Amino acid sequence: MIDEKYIVRDEDGEVVSVVSDILIEQRNISDKSLERIKKLHLKRYQVKEQMTQTYDHSRLKMFANMIKDIEFELQDLWDFERDYSMHDWFDVPKCTCPKLDNRDRKGTEFQIISLNCPIHGDEND
Repeated sequence: MIDEKYIVRDEDGEVVSVVSDILIEQRNISDKSLERIKKLHLKRYQVKEQMTQTYDHSRLKMFANMIKDIEFELQDLWDFERDYSMHDWFDVPKCTCPKLDNRDRKGTEFQIISLNCPIHGDEND
């Protein structure tokens, strides 16, 4: 059973994420940092929920940038190097970039971007 202190819940009490207790221990994360990590997980969830509510390309791009900032802040809190190639940038609502191909390339400089993706594609700028 997972300790409640690692569970991230939304306003309705629904579980939206679980923070790795093993990683918390390995990285020697303080309780204060754990709380900030949990808040960022919730914020990322909320931003993704907002993305599902819009089709406006500029808003989708704005939300994707917010998620990128959240991911960088999480890397800081976990004491990892800031590395965009480790983000799941392609795993956001309305993104049409290939998921499996990009997951396989995670941690590398190589990305596959769909030109007609409303978030990452060039056709919508």
